[in-house]
Amino acid sequence: GGHIVAMTGYDDHDAHLVDTDQQGGAVTTSRTSLARARAARGPMSARHRSFTLTVPSDPPDPHERITPAITACADAFLHPPIANLGHRGIA
Repeated sequence: GGHIVAMTGYDDHDAHLVDTDQQGGAVTTSRTSLARARAARGPMSARHRSFTLTVPSDPPDPHERITPAITACADAFLHPPIANLGHRGIA
């Protein structure tokens, strides 16, 4: 299945990653090991998928984004468009 980590840096041999606390938090692995993991096959794997994020120089106020996002998520959970989503899909 899919697993997501954030790479915070690398050198000639190692990649420095941030993973979940359960997986060790900040970890280091060889670039060879990371390449093998990224090429893994199986259900829901996203072979070699990567994203590059750049923080804008003048980021928006998080409160203007977070509150509407949580409200929309809660509304979609309480009023799903089809029966197998939201709280009806869990029951």
